[in-house]
Amino acid sequence: MVVLGSLPSASLRIHLVDIAFPFQLIDNLQENFYHKKMELLQSISLVIFFVILGGLIIYLYIRNIHEFYSLQKKDKAAEQEYKKRFATAKPAQAVILGVQAKGFSRFGNGMIKVRLKLDVFRNGFQHSIVYTAWIVRWLEFGNLSSPDSIPIRIDEIKPALIYPDVPWAMLDITEEQPIDQLSK
Repeated sequence: MVVLGSLPSASLRIHLVDIAFPFQLIDNLQENFYHKKMELLQSISLVIFFVILGGLIIYLYIRNIHEFYSLQKKDKAAEQEYKKRFATAKPAQAVILGVQAKGFSRFGNGMIKVRLKLDVFRNGFQHSIVYTAWIVRWLEFGNLSSPDSIPIRIDEIKPALIYPDVPWAMLDITEEQPIDQLSK
C-alpha cells in the first residue's frame, strides 16, 4: 500500500491495485477482443464447413437419383427392343460349354450377370460356338451347369445374338453392354 503525501486521512490512501494504468486496460481489451475474434472465426469456419459438406451430400444425392432414372429409361428402351427382337428370333438348341459369373445385374432383383460359351445347333446338325452375356436368377444358376441342351432363340438381324428361351434367364440388355455390342 502506498500513501501519497503525509495526510493521515484514510480516504486519501490509494492502493496501487486500484490505479488502472491505461496500457493495462488497452492490453486487456486487446486480449479479450482477440479471444472473442478467434471464437467467432472458429464458429464461422465450422458453419462454413458444415454448409459445404451438406451441399456436397445434397449434390451427390441428386446426381445419383438423376443417374438412376436415366439408366432406368435406357433399360426400359432396351427391354422393349429386346422383346421385339426376341419375338422374331428363330428357335434353336444350345449346349453350354462354359460359364463365367460377372457380378450382379441392376436390371432385376436377384439376377447374376454371366458370360457363356455356347455350342449352338441351327437347323439340326449345323452348329457353331458363340459367346454371349445373359442375366440369370441366382436361384437358377445351377441350371447352367446341366449337360442337357437348353432352348434358345437366334436373332434374325444379328445371328451372333443368342436369346435364352427359358423363364429364368434373359439376354443382358443393361446399359453396360448394348444389345448390338454383345456379339463383338
